[in-house]
Amino acid sequence: MTGMNKKGQGAMEYLMTYGWAILVVMIVGIVLWQLGIFGGTGTQTKSFSGFSAGVKPLSWTVLASGATTVTFLNAEGAPITIAATAGNFPCMSSTGSTPVAMTVQSNHEFQQTTTCIGGTVGGGYNANMSLTYTKSIGTVTEPHRASGILKGSYE
Repeated sequence: MTGMNKKGQGAMEYLMTYGWAILVVMIVGIVLWQLGIFGGTGTQTKSFSGFSAGVKPLSWTVLASGATTVTFLNAEGAPITIAATAGNFPCMSSTGSTPVAMTVQSNHEFQQTTTCIGGTVGGGYNANMSLTYTKSIGTVTEPHRASGILKGSYE
C-alpha cells in the first residue's frame, strides 16, 4: 500500500507543478496579446487610457492616411473653451492640426480633427493625444489639459 501512495503523490506533484507553470505562461501570453505586442494583421480593439475624468473620448476614427477625428465628452460639470491654436490637439508626430475654437457646455459632445502618422488599413496604432482647454466657473477660468493614448486599427 505504501508504494502506491508514493506513486500517487509523485503524480500529483508533477501535475501541480506543470499545471501552475502552464497557467502562468497562458496569463503572460494573454497580457502580451492585449498590449498588442504580437502585432499581426488582425484588428486591434479600440480602447483608450489616460485622459482626465473631465474630458474623455467617446469615439474616434484614424484613417490609413492619418486623418483623425475624435468625439469628446465634456464631463467637467462646467462649460469649457477650446482655443484654435496650433498644436492644441497633436497626435503622435502630428503633421498638422485643425483645432476648432469653441465653447462646449457641460455634458455635451464635441469633435476635434488632426492628421496623425498614417499606416496600413487593419494595422494597429497607439496615438498619443493632448487637448488643452479652459474651464469656466462663474467669472473664474482654469487652464486644463486632457491627454492620453488612443488605440485601435487604421480604417
